[in-house]
Amino acid sequence: MKQGLFISALVSIVTAFAFIGCAENHDSYSSAIYSTTDFKISRRFELITPQTTPSIQVFNQANQVVANAQVLIGSAVGAPFRDNLKITDSNGFVALPEWTETTHITVNAQGYIRQTLLNQKPGTFQIKLNTAYMTTRPVIKGQVTGLPVKNGDKMTDFSLVLPTIAKGDLMTFDLDAIVSPFDDTVNIIFGKTADLPSNVSLPTQTEKFNFLISLTLSKPEHRVYTTNYGQKTFYAFSGKFPFKEVMDQLNADKQFYEVMNLFEYTNGSIREANVNSPTTALNIPSGEIKFDGATANVKSAAIAADEVVMMFALNDLSGGRFVPSDLKRLDANQSASLKTIAGKPVHIVSLLKKAIDYDSATRDSANRTSASMVAYKTGMQSSLLPLLPAGPTVVDQGGAYKITIPQASNRTLDAQAINPLAVSVSISNINKVQDGQVQVDILDRKWEVLGTGWPNEITLPVWPLEDSEDATAVKRKFEVNLIGSETSAQTDLGDDLVKAATHVTKGSVEL
Repeated sequence: MKQGLFISALVSIVTAFAFIGCAENHDSYSSAIYSTTDFKISRRFELITPQTTPSIQVFNQANQVVANAQVLIGSAVGAPFRDNLKITDSNGFVALPEWTETTHITVNAQGYIRQTLLNQKPGTFQIKLNTAYMTTRPVIKGQVTGLPVKNGDKMTDFSLVLPTIAKGDLMTFDLDAIVSPFDDTVNIIFGKTADLPSNVSLPTQTEKFNFLISLTLSKPEHRVYTTNYGQKTFYAFSGKFPFKEVMDQLNADKQFYEVMNLFEYTNGSIREANVNSPTTALNIPSGEIKFDGATANVKSAAIAADEVVMMFALNDLSGGRFVPSDLKRLDANQSASLKTIAGKPVHIVSLLKKAIDYDSATRDSANRTSASMVAYKTGMQSSLLPLLPAGPTVVDQGGAYKITIPQASNRTLDAQAINPLAVSVSISNINKVQDGQVQVDILDRKWEVLGTGWPNEITLPVWPLEDSEDATAVKRKFEVNLIGSETSAQTDLGDDLVKAATHVTKGSVEL
């Protein structure tokens, strides 16, 4: 849908940035909002002696123990041994002396997302659960102040408010963290309106559409939604674009990825927010972090004619928290210079999709995407795994989901061998929520699965996700991510996997 002439271009800068959850058209649902977690899932310790009793201790992401969590060892209650469904004590601990063979571990607790670790040997584990999404999402509201608006300069100033990103988000990234599924309506001209993602801040400004008509654009307030309460860090990513040129190209039926190189990114700013109520006020002054002087020189991959590749610079501000400074769409084997933040470590993210998947009328429902995130080296060429040949297939076998994954190549487009490290699966309800006068579809993640290698088939434990858990869910989405590394051949599931991961190729299916 092409409302308001410039909306597709604004959506492009954020949709392109969503490197794993990428490229659902904004007119359809997106993923569950703001779920970045650093992916600290588990830690396994080798048994000290053969006599050491296997055990599991369950924590949340704040390192607090989770009592009364259900722990299933195996594929179903009673398999592979009797009494294999346990409950953690007040210390989040459960001993498992009967566990003697390789099998799945599944942990389920009230207020958390269910988690399964595939094919684990007996040992002592620390399992970290992610918090379940709140039914009513907390909202952060405010303005990005101080943008250098100058009426009549032919440039439109904007800012996008989004969470900072951790490298672990490469494996479980949610698009709603970048492109809000909620809209704000902007008046354009002659009673015409356009819907902008709610996390865009567009200060009041006037530009000429032609010799006779001037348009005043005004959406100064951003609305950013999170899945739950807690301390959050937000980033105002600001820039400008040539107003008339972008509108003319969109009116000529250009897709939004075809105009994204007209956008110039100039600065960013960081603010913390303690989100502990339904609404939190947050104004962010613009211009505190400048993108001037430092650059990263890169080259795109050898993509096919029907594919689109985007590359952008992520800067590590501190402790593995990344923010963007520039992005560009490139042709096959094209060189480019990306702005970076001086003095900060830089990673280059590359994103590959079929061109048809950027158009809601033609896109493939499998939502196939390939992405990489690697430390910058001067003159580096984008390294990407091929897209999956198709999305996964899912069959419900009496409460046990059987997921079949298409055969994937571990050779990049430039024939580099990538180590097939791990597979992650997320299962989410697609829920309808009311936003003003409209209903919005969002994802509510219910089950996270992680295993080593790239299996062709996964059968989850018999533990149904009951429809009654959420009466608003109309469908379920199953998303499979194959995770690779150009540096590590194997790793345990947990923090070491996050450090080693450099490549992902993914697909999904809705049931």
